[in-house]
Amino acid sequence: MFLEVKDKECFESCYNIESMEYLPEKTPSHEMKVGNPKTKAVHLRDFRVQILLPIIIFILGLASVITWLSINKVGNPKVWAEITVIVTILPFLILGVILLIFLIGLIYLAIVINREIPPLAFRTHKAIFKIKGQVERGADISAIPVIQVRSFLATIDAVFALFKGKL
Repeated sequence: MFLEVKDKECFESCYNIESMEYLPEKTPSHEMKVGNPKTKAVHLRDFRVQILLPIIIFILGLASVITWLSINKVGNPKVWAEITVIVTILPFLILGVILLIFLIGLIYLAIVINREIPPLAFRTHKAIFKIKGQVERGADISAIPVIQVRSFLATIDAVFALFKGKL
């Protein structure tokens, strides 16, 4: 057992032991977990009823309509050719309209984003230069004592060099 309990009476009263599941000691990673057969059967039944059955009914209905129309000699070949062209083009037309609506949405989104970018870019640019100025000021503040000491030493060297040259 995974759990080692010192006070078993307290453990049993504090936890619902019946609902706790214990894992096996070692589960190989290459073994597939087997699903619940009841839920698989329910899923398969729902798949058959909700997906396959409507598709089969539609195909059988379409085939029966086509068979009935061809047996009763409805229309001439020219009418059937026109109907075939319409049925062939209609899905592409619907897909094209959906694609057009999607592209119009993308264009509108690009326009809105393009309107918002310049003010945001200006504020970002301003913030970056403000941060740059503060960083430069901080670097200058830390370098000022070193520069002043070197300047003072250079001035003293120049004064001594001047006096040394006159002597």
